[in-house]
Amino acid sequence: QNEFAKEGGKLHDSVSEVMASTRMLENVLKLLDVARNTGALVVHSPVIMKTGVRFKDADFDPHAYSSMDGLFTEGTWNSQFIDEIQPRAGEEILRGRNDFCAFRGTGLAYILKRNGVQTVVLCGFLSNICIEQTARAF
Repeated sequence: QNEFAKEGGKLHDSVSEVMASTRMLENVLKLLDVARNTGALVVHSPVIMKTGVRFKDADFDPHAYSSMDGLFTEGTWNSQFIDEIQPRAGEEILRGRNDFCAFRGTGLAYILKRNGVQTVVLCGFLSNICIEQTARAF
């Protein structure tokens, strides 16, 4: 989402060096391309926060995101998907995610079960936060 991945996002400056050094965007695009070309179920998991709502305290929040206001605010540029990673027809977009974990409040478990998914590949911007919390919940 723009909040992380684009200049002007509130969290961009805190992650831009890591994104560049790991070639994060380039690698996510490659993985997404492979998933789409092999017919894998693609599930997008945007964080969307209501105005005035913060992340819940998490077991592991090294960047103190749960103490910050106005992140991924619903209806703003910051919460939108970046231009390079726009969902396509037939791909799932989770709703109700306002947490580090993609399972809580989103229906992700149901989507995976409904589609008979037995293997899950997680990717995203910060492996040590949202990816880790989602993997722990799986």
